[in-house]
Amino acid sequence: MNIYSRIIPYITLGYPDLETTQAFLELCYELGIKRIEIGIPFSDPMADGPVIQEANDYALARGINFRSLEALRIDTGKADHYVMTYANLFYHYGPADTFQWLTRLGYRGAIIPDLSFEQRDDFAAEVPEDFALVPFIATTTDDGRVEAITSRSAGFIYAVSSPNVTGQAVDNFSLIEAKISLARQHTSTPIFIGFGIKDGQTAAKAMAIADGAIIGTALIQCIQPDAGRERNISALRQFLQGLQLAD
Repeated sequence: MNIYSRIIPYITLGYPDLETTQAFLELCYELGIKRIEIGIPFSDPMADGPVIQEANDYALARGINFRSLEALRIDTGKADHYVMTYANLFYHYGPADTFQWLTRLGYRGAIIPDLSFEQRDDFAAEVPEDFALVPFIATTTDDGRVEAITSRSAGFIYAVSSPNVTGQAVDNFSLIEAKISLARQHTSTPIFIGFGIKDGQTAAKAMAIADGAIIGTALIQCIQPDAGRERNISALRQFLQGLQLAD
């Protein structure tokens, strides 16, 4: 089975340069990946571990910012593209204007990990039709809140496998499995597990209980800023092909 339709890869915009980000998108299209998460560099990425934090810092130091998305050529006919960043950037530019801008660029939705349940209602009023605010459920989410979150979900649901930051290993998905089972009673929106998906084995475990897996840190670790674009794309390809072999 081709598992790529069940994988959401994460890449930091402009790490180590925009040309590498573009080449990674082309690789995803080639493999048949249907959803892609593009992280916008941010100075205080609270949900991210040291690997992605360092990628953020590297890109920021080279002038990459939210507006750098305009340099990418995304193919909306081949994949849905989601931006991942923090609420402060939306407040800085204005939520309504930012959502409209992202929609014009062709983005399908936004992943905002520090957006509270209450803030989400305020943001939702500014979201254009067919643009998704991706909701989160976690092992610590109250059961009643799971119902409220998932019953009005769109795009996909991001199931956080552990209370840790990204990049820390997770071998047991039993706690988030219970929340996923509850969520499925209230929605048909696809559910993807993120945090701690490091290889084919952990991806397979996640996909056994959810619709797919989100992989970020392990992909960023494939990139060596001084190695050259060809080498970095080759390493990313090898990692993604390894997921297929492990299935």
